[in-house]
Amino acid sequence: MPGRAQRPTFVPPTSESNFDHDRKKKDIHNGIERLRRNNIKDRINELGLLLPKEASKEMKLNKGTILKASCDYIRQLEKGQYQQQNKLESAAKQYADRVRV
Repeated sequence: MPGRAQRPTFVPPTSESNFDHDRKKKDIHNGIERLRRNNIKDRINELGLLLPKEASKEMKLNKGTILKASCDYIRQLEKGQYQQQNKLESAAKQYADRVRV
C-alpha cells in the first residue's frame, strides 16, 4: 500500500551459519563422547591390571575377557569370604560350647 511503511522482513540466518552451528554442536558432542569412551577404556584396562597374574596369562585380554575375568574373580573372592565367615562362626560356636561345659 502506498504511504504505509513496510515492515522489515525477517531474514533467517544463512544456511552456512546453521551449518557452522550444527557442526560446532556435533564437535562438542563428539568430544564428550570420546572422553566417555576413553574413561571406560581406562577403567577396563585398570581392571585388567588388578586381575591375578594367572588369569591374565591364560587368556588374551581384551575388553570382554577382562570384564568376564573380573566378574569371575569377584565371585571367587565372595565365595572365599563366605566360606571364611562360616569357618569363623563355626569356630566361635565350638568355643562357646566348650566354655559352657
